[in-house]
Amino acid sequence: MREVSSTENFAEQDISPFMLLSELLNPFVELPKKMDREVLGITTDSRDVEPGYVFIAQVGYGHHDGRDFIQEALHSGAVAVLSELTVNQDTKTSLLMPAHTSHVVVPHIQIYNLTELVGHVADKFYNQPSMQMQMIGVTGTNGKTTITTLLSKAMKQLDILAGLIGTHGQGIDIDKLNYTGLTTPGPVALQTTLASMRDLGCEAVSMEVSSHGIAQSRVRGVYFDTLVLSNVTRDHLDFHGDISAYHAVKKKFLCDYAARYLVLNLDDEVGKQVAKDYQGSASLIGYTLRNDPNLGLDNVLRGYQVYADLNGLQMLVSYKSTTVKIATKLIGSFNAYNLLAVVASLLTMDFKLSEIAEALQDITPVEGRMESYGGGQKPTVIVDYAHTPAALEEVLVSLQRYCERRLVCVFGCGGDRDSGKRKLMGQIAERYADHVIITDDNPRHESSKRIVEQVLRGFLCPWAVDVIHDRTKAIVHAIDEAMPGDVILIAGKGHESYQIIGDEKIAFSDKEQVKFLLNLRADA
Repeated sequence: MREVSSTENFAEQDISPFMLLSELLNPFVELPKKMDREVLGITTDSRDVEPGYVFIAQVGYGHHDGRDFIQEALHSGAVAVLSELTVNQDTKTSLLMPAHTSHVVVPHIQIYNLTELVGHVADKFYNQPSMQMQMIGVTGTNGKTTITTLLSKAMKQLDILAGLIGTHGQGIDIDKLNYTGLTTPGPVALQTTLASMRDLGCEAVSMEVSSHGIAQSRVRGVYFDTLVLSNVTRDHLDFHGDISAYHAVKKKFLCDYAARYLVLNLDDEVGKQVAKDYQGSASLIGYTLRNDPNLGLDNVLRGYQVYADLNGLQMLVSYKSTTVKIATKLIGSFNAYNLLAVVASLLTMDFKLSEIAEALQDITPVEGRMESYGGGQKPTVIVDYAHTPAALEEVLVSLQRYCERRLVCVFGCGGDRDSGKRKLMGQIAERYADHVIITDDNPRHESSKRIVEQVLRGFLCPWAVDVIHDRTKAIVHAIDEAMPGDVILIAGKGHESYQIIGDEKIAFSDKEQVKFLLNLRADA
């Protein structure tokens, strides 16, 4: 297997194929012969256009419209432009003349519902990279990052060179991912990344598939071997509108993509519904911690005798006639579901259950997911990304079981996002924590005071809550007031290394704050 050095950056690989424009657009568009050109690259960003590139002028979400930058792309040497056709007909072709010259004309191909085709065009340009690797796509409200990262770690133990694409970034070296800011990259960037990974010798890729990525057709043109559903709870309603629309996006993705395997959480209502109604050709593998009926599935992975504390999680896992014990350093009993999803995914790669169990032994938490600091003569501080009602409840319920004294919860809610979950998160924090501190968490363009007021509506006793908008001061207060045996959950930001206020990203890390403050404790 090819070795990749820790300093090698897959994004810098030369992956520049070329083909004729007519080949690139076949069978989507029948191009007149006079418009054919040699294509050296494709991009959806006019700033990245180089001579020989096709500029794809997508109509974005919000105020972004790539058609506003067509002249800029032509000036940079674009040899063709694809753009959205706003009337309901297949295509419309014409010629453009760049403003800076009268000697060159450029084909302009307008395509109705262009967004649906961009991924397929990019896939074709890069010679279908996802078909040359084992592709595992993980979707769901919570657990995507943990599942994909644990998959990547386990595959390394199993001598599989694997790529990772998700919230933390993308790359082959888990410790040196290239951060993109998107859980699921845009379709051209995604295919570029997959081609880079293929050319570095990757045999498999685990990637997060967000609901935004599904709705915006970012994963069109990706050929998945395995699709995994972790769970579906409330999130992103600011984008999807309501919970039924959010559920529909997840179901459509699982049922419409022609994957070889579907891995479904049978203890989740959406997962159970998909397992019951699925009519496609994929083989289904369910996973469960309960003894509910298996909905007629032949392949069900079961977890039981789960034991979890602040030192880790262990459980028994059974599949068909084999049972193994898996012991990890993961914190939180809810991680049993994430472990089962990982095990089931690796089963689809034809690994034996015993091999998988060995690869997962003593596996450590993912950055920003239930990371533990302190303990002993200091309070225990847990940093976690929980930013949905269901995730916050799962974490607090788990920590409540391990807490010797008080359970303190420090959290906030992001601005310009689903405001309906704020009251729910307030209710959950009050129900499970002994003390709550509400603070700021990426207020963006919203008033942090207004956000906190909406969170406080979920409390029966809002006067018992500490409101400290400055997140540093909130963490300081929580740790200063804590005693050995106390557990402090700092929720919402996890791995994030910034705080967004307005349009400004200010450097800030929960875990760096925690480590610094715990080091100052006199009771070391």
